Amino acid sequence: MILAHTGDSKVPRVMEEHRGPASESLLLDFLSRYAGVYSGSTLKNYFYGVRAWHILHGLPWVMFDDWMMAALTAVERLEPDSSK
Repeated sequence: MILAHTGDSKVPRVMEEHRGPASESLLLDFLSRYAGVYSGSTLKNYFYGVRAWHILHGLPWVMFDDWMMAALTAVERLEPDSSK
């Protein structure tokens, strides 16, 4: 889904060199774009999957934790009724 997001024609093109390590703005854009579309748990799983990928590949994970936690809380609150 993240790969689809970076290649989505409706999303401004993210150049390959800016995809990894992932920036806060890219992940916040991803979460905000799909909040209310997918369940909060699905989006959290994608987020933590990207984090795990960074750790596994030795890439820096430099995220402002307060922003990320606020965004993850928001996606849970905005999840579609069908996901509750």
